Formats: sequence, structure tokens, C-alpha cells
Amino acid sequence: MPDGALPEIDFGHFSEVDIRSGVVTAATAFPEARKPAIKLEVDFGPEIGIRRSSAQLTRHYRPEELVGSEVLAVVNLPPRRVAGFRSEVLILGMINPQDPGEVVLVRADRAGTRGWRLG
Repeated sequence: MPDGALPEIDFGHFSEVDIRSGVVTAATAFPEARKPAIKLEVDFGPEIGIRRSSAQLTRHYRPEELVGSEVLAVVNLPPRRVAGFRSEVLILGMINPQDPGEVVLVRADRAGTRGWRLG
């Protein structure tokens, strides 16, 4: 693949990725993780409910600041174990290419979208 070329995926594969908005209901430090992280509980509304995640967000966010935040997450990936913790969704963030430890959350630009699907 030439430099700068991106691998293409079929639109059907992309449409299978279920990205939803949710509200952080709890956030705690996760010192057991290999890389600095925060444990999150996120409410995605009545259809999906509350799911847990581990996210490497410590550079720009403190756990207490995240409670009440609306975030975007992939909700249909299989759960993963992170330092004994069951992470059920993938919280989406922008990663600095020069410093992969710097992550900024991807969020909806309007409040009140809990449970909405990205489309």
C-alpha cells in the first residue's frame, strides 16, 4: 500500500459497528491497569442499559469531571478483560499521533442524545 493510502472497508462492515451516545454515571481511577486509565459506567438508555469500560483518558480528564458527560462508544464489540476488569464498550477518543498517551473524547455537540446511534 502506498504511503498515505488507507485500507478500504466495505460500507456494509462499517454499518455493523453500533456507535451510541451515553452518559457517564460513575468514574473511578484504575491504578491496576498497565497504562493509566479510568473505569467508567455509562448509561446508554433503556435499549442497552448501563455498560462498563476502561478508558485511557487520564491526561486530560479526572474521574470526577467525567460524571455527567455524554460520550460516544462502540457498544457491539465483545467484552475484554483489562487487569481483571470486564470492559464492555469501547469509548471513542481522538489519539495524538505524536503522543499516543494523549486522548481526547469524541462527543455529541448537543446534550440529550443518550442512546442515539451514530449514523
